[in-house]
Amino acid sequence: MRPLTANEVEQSVPARFYEVAAQHGERPAIQTQTDTITYDQLNRESNRIAHLLLEMLGPGNEAVCLLFEHGASAITAILGALKAGKIYVPLNTFAPLARNAQILAHSEARVLLTNSVNLESARLLADSARRLEVINIDTLPGGLHEDNPTLIVNPDYGSYLVYTSGSTGTPKGILNNHRNI
Repeated sequence: MRPLTANEVEQSVPARFYEVAAQHGERPAIQTQTDTITYDQLNRESNRIAHLLLEMLGPGNEAVCLLFEHGASAITAILGALKAGKIYVPLNTFAPLARNAQILAHSEARVLLTNSVNLESARLLADSARRLEVINIDTLPGGLHEDNPTLIVNPDYGSYLVYTSGSTGTPKGILNNHRNI
């Protein structure tokens, strides 16, 4: 693999992804034991998530929590959140409810993306939080646009918020931007 150029580094994740997807649309973007998803499929599905988030929350670099096991669904949700200009906050599916609830509260997220596998856990978390909308990406509403959102995401925008282990007491959130990814 060749090193990235300065121009490629000075982009947001969505801008870079759009370039790669346009060049390699039919090539596999994600391959797991159970799924093979092309760049074109990943682009269209993550665009649907991005458009839904933009409808619900509008533009703005705010937190959106994600509750997924490792796999294609998690990658699709991450990319959808980033395309909407949101900061994704990964929650650990194996963490105690109280820890995930603490991260949810601290991040001030109003939306929790999940899939059918984790829907029950997501609903339990939603019951512990105020103003939290749970979205199951396996059952997105019809009619969502599949085209690339027109939102321009700056490389300096926050991209993800990861929490420390909390070994000193309360976990601390560390924000990373698109350029760092």
